[in-house]
Amino acid sequence: MRKLDANLISFLKQLAAIHPKRPGFKYNSFEEFYLKKGHLYPHAPYTDAEEQVIFNRLLEVPDAPTQKQCFYNAQKLAMTGELSYAEGYVLVKDLPIALHHAWAVYKGKPVDVTIRRGGDVDTKVPAKLLVRASENLSRASYFGVAFPRAAFLRVWHTEGIARAVIEDYKHNFPLLRGSLTNLHH
Repeated sequence: MRKLDANLISFLKQLAAIHPKRPGFKYNSFEEFYLKKGHLYPHAPYTDAEEQVIFNRLLEVPDAPTQKQCFYNAQKLAMTGELSYAEGYVLVKDLPIALHHAWAVYKGKPVDVTIRRGGDVDTKVPAKLLVRASENLSRASYFGVAFPRAAFLRVWHTEGIARAVIEDYKHNFPLLRGSLTNLHH
C-alpha cells in the first residue's frame, strides 16, 4: 500500500473515531460510512482502451468542469453512460488535508477532472481533461463508495442541485441510519 493510501485511511479512521454515538444511526459520520461501505480505489494508469472510452465520454460533457464543483462534475460524467459515480475522500500529494470529494469511475478506476495543479485552467478539451485525470491517478488517493445513477438523479430532480448523495439532511441522513433503499427510488 502506498504511503498516501495509508495516510488517507488513517485520516478517515481518526475522523470517524471523534464522532459521538448518535441514537438511531448505524454510522455516526460520513467517514464511518465510507470506511465500512467503501474501498480504496486503484491508482494504476489507464490502459489505451480505457483512455479511449474516457476520452469519448469527455467529448459528451457540455461545459468545462470547474474547481470546487466535484459533485456536479462527477455526476455529469456519470450521466454519459459507461462511467459511474463515487464519492468519499481524496488525499492529494500536494494538499495538506484530505477532502470530501466526488469522482467518476471507469472499470474501477477514478476519473477525476476537478482536482488540478496550480495554473491549470477550466477547459472542456477532452485531451487536456484526460491528462488531468491521468495525473490525478498517480498523485492522489481515493477512498469512497460508488452510488447508482438513480441516487444522484433523484437529488437533481427533487432538489434541482448536485450535491453529495450522503448529505441528505432533508431526510435526516438515511444512509447514516443504515437505509440503502432510498438509493434506488
